[in-house]
Amino acid sequence: MTKPKRYDPLYILCHNGWKWLCYDKDKISTTTEYEQYSAEFLGNSYSSTVVAIVSTIPEHLILDGHYGVLWLEAVYENERDGCLSWNDMKDMMCAIECAEGNLLMCGMPFVPDYCFHGRNKANMKRRNEKLRRLYNLEEKEKHDKR
Repeated sequence: MTKPKRYDPLYILCHNGWKWLCYDKDKISTTTEYEQYSAEFLGNSYSSTVVAIVSTIPEHLILDGHYGVLWLEAVYENERDGCLSWNDMKDMMCAIECAEGNLLMCGMPFVPDYCFHGRNKANMKRRNEKLRRLYNLEEKEKHDKR
């Protein structure tokens, strides 16, 4: 059996175009309990900033119990004072779908119960399970919860 790779979200994400939002003034999401990383993705017509909310350290296990991407949020580039149309929302959903695929391709796992979107949901779930095994996250979570 091969030795599991080290789970290091900062390395995985920042080496693949994601920006670590390390200072409170830079954070986009209203949550402050977890790490935040951002990247730009083109939706159907406009781009959105997608923010990945990530569980990275043992203290994060208190709330969810798992390491990995917990959820994704989108900030629409063409936002008009908080008012969004149906097409704006579709654009943001497309950007989130692109971000999900990008995160899995660059080797970033999601929490086990994450609900993927788009056409390849089953493949994405299998890829996520493979990544979680690669980093031995189940065992790491059990050990770090003690």
